[in-house]
Amino acid sequence: MISVLQTKSLEPPEHVEIPIGSEALSALEHTLHGEKITIRFNDKGPSNFVWGFDSNNVLTIARPIGPVDLDKYIAGFVREANRQYPKLRQFVGIVLHYHQPAGQESYWVDKATDEAYLPQSQWLARTDKFRGTVNITSSLLEHLERLRHYQVIDNFRTAAERGTIELTATGAKHPILPGLLKYDGGEARVRRQIRLNEEINKRYFGSLWNPRGFFPPELAFSSELAEILNYMGFEWAITDAPLYDAVYHRQPSIPHNRIGTVRGLNVFFRSDERSNELSIKMPEKKDYDIAGYIRRLKNDALNPWFNGKSGYVILSFDGETFGHQVPQYANGLETIARTASEVGTELQFTTLSKLQEKFGVKEVSIKPGSWSTSVDDIARGEYFPAWYHSQNHIHHVLDETMGLAIGLWRYAETNVNGNAEARRQFNKSIPLLDDGEQSDPAWWARKSDGKFDDRMIYNGFNMLSNSARHALNALEQSGYREPLRINGFRGTIPELRGVIDELKVKLDYLVGAAKRS
Repeated sequence: MISVLQTKSLEPPEHVEIPIGSEALSALEHTLHGEKITIRFNDKGPSNFVWGFDSNNVLTIARPIGPVDLDKYIAGFVREANRQYPKLRQFVGIVLHYHQPAGQESYWVDKATDEAYLPQSQWLARTDKFRGTVNITSSLLEHLERLRHYQVIDNFRTAAERGTIELTATGAKHPILPGLLKYDGGEARVRRQIRLNEEINKRYFGSLWNPRGFFPPELAFSSELAEILNYMGFEWAITDAPLYDAVYHRQPSIPHNRIGTVRGLNVFFRSDERSNELSIKMPEKKDYDIAGYIRRLKNDALNPWFNGKSGYVILSFDGETFGHQVPQYANGLETIARTASEVGTELQFTTLSKLQEKFGVKEVSIKPGSWSTSVDDIARGEYFPAWYHSQNHIHHVLDETMGLAIGLWRYAETNVNGNAEARRQFNKSIPLLDDGEQSDPAWWARKSDGKFDDRMIYNGFNMLSNSARHALNALEQSGYREPLRINGFRGTIPELRGVIDELKVKLDYLVGAAKRS
């Protein structure tokens, strides 16, 4: 589908379908307001005189009937497009994040599917009024397959095939990637989570899986992670505004007419103010007027911010926001698209990869952080307070357990021999560690913030501790008897078993105390 405008109208775009195989002259170079564009023909003749321009810089024109001077014919459409199409463009890059953790109860996956995943994916598969960026974790894809929600996966595949969405890479099981980097062996775990996500997504999306960008889980990001992603071949990543604001103190504001670069990687900064207005502040006030939000975004935010020039804003939300977390937002994406078409043709949705082609870059500095980190948190040195808070003792237990599990994975990788039982034990430890690195147990260990779920806490702890125990079994079966040196632990295999048991006792006490408080 392609957007088209009647040549004598400035009404919002109508749409026509361009048959497959009708492209021609794609190599011809023309410009629209100085930007290179591609020319394509549709199969309707001059009697239905239409042209169209989409956010991918493709100008679609009527196919000529009979012999014509192609240069003059095309030039006429280009002149008309330059005359009618607004030079000022306000790009909106919406990024939707869909996730359910490994070990999640089927009830919650089914509920989120009914309320969010299915209706949203159906709309994305058929709409031609929206372009956006989508991140789907591997753990959610596996849940959808396990529960036979095949239509959701098919819908996302269709939306990607039609160019409505671009898919991003991420950490497969939703770990806090900068958090992993603090452990011995952590960088190897970061790379494994990314490569595991590649393997799983290729199973579901096939040749459509070719991500240019990276969505770090919880937008948890750091300069060190940027360097790894750049080395792995990604073009861009997204994170949140406080990481930038903590350095520049909003002078200037987050980039909107240039794209920031960190250690060679393009970095987009989510507008936390505009994103949180819709996802958090409005529901708290029982304000569910999404159309009003889009009008305020354009008139009260983008117009003064961009100051009469073209620019972009990044909005990112949990996909579950629309219908699951906020039931009144059930048709929220459709409302966003419809309202945007009503407030002016200069407001355009686009993918983050396409934004790279429209704006230059500038090098910037950042602090570590996430989309749950404030500038004040960063000033206190609490870069990831929702998962590694210095005063949260359950976080300490999960942190120590993860460090031991990762360290044992490293030991087992290099010291497990060909003994069949040793290999079996090691192979059992690997998926438990992959799943156990998820962010969700620590997220739900914050009683003081109203986020507490002991089932989720134990879900993560048991994965990590069982992974560690299987790795210890593998080392024992391989005849390994040397002292272990693992992320702060120094001792023997039996002593490490005792430490893991003690961590369980400590966790039981802390969870019990939190539940009683």
